[in-house]
Amino acid sequence: MLRDLLIAIIKILAWFWSQPTLKIRISEDNPYEEVGGLKFEVENVGDKATSLTPTVRAKFFTIKRRRDSVFFDIRELERNLPPFTPKLLSASARKVQPQRDNAWYRVYIFLPAKGRACRVRIRNASLESIGFFCFFGRAALVSSNRTRWRENINVNRRI
Repeated sequence: MLRDLLIAIIKILAWFWSQPTLKIRISEDNPYEEVGGLKFEVENVGDKATSLTPTVRAKFFTIKRRRDSVFFDIRELERNLPPFTPKLLSASARKVQPQRDNAWYRVYIFLPAKGRACRVRIRNASLESIGFFCFFGRAALVSSNRTRWRENINVNRRI
């Protein structure tokens, strides 16, 4: 009985790790360009070939600490991703959003046809990617009122 359970767990883990996985690096996000404002490099690091779905979603915080999102449409028709071959793609936003220029803590969600979704977490306009725990810890501080409270304490200490 224990042996059958262990074999079942190993099969589930093997299935999970055999799914195609994407590695994405965002090189440019220009909110003022209508056509091709988002440029990125995508690589399939799994063993099986896959392709990207034609839409990309980005969620972010505005300067006024409000959550907002935008959808991008991938411009290239050839979205097939063979294993371990990087490909440069571009996407266009469905609507122009000037507030996205100064947005912090962005999450870009890329969906492959088969496999797990790839989330790219960006801290600021320099498009540097950060890890999961660092991203959510800092984003929680920015979105809450505690940041304003700490800023007021620091101002009072300087006086």
